[in-house]
Amino acid sequence: MFGCICSSSKAKKVARQQQLARMKKYPLFPDNDYYELKMRFDQMAHPHAKLTKWMFREHMGILGFETTAFISDRLFEVMDRNSDGIVEFEDYVSYMHIIMHGDEDEK
Repeated sequence: MFGCICSSSKAKKVARQQQLARMKKYPLFPDNDYYELKMRFDQMAHPHAKLTKWMFREHMGILGFETTAFISDRLFEVMDRNSDGIVEFEDYVSYMHIIMHGDEDEK
């Protein structure tokens, strides 16, 4: 029983270290912005930690895009850097980094 708690604690520590390593890739994000993006992504991708086009489309309804699937689909395709139909957190953060901090050519 206690072994499970320790390994759970160790897993959380490893996950936290991985998040910190990812943060170093995107130094223009303050810590609080990074964690807010992570929370938003996790909310959209729950419980799989990966986002499909359909999941993304469902969450875009909040912005009024539920009747214009082509907009949410296009945004998804831009985020899906390897065109595998899945957006992982790295893809999402890269996209948000460009939107928030990219120059005109990147956008």
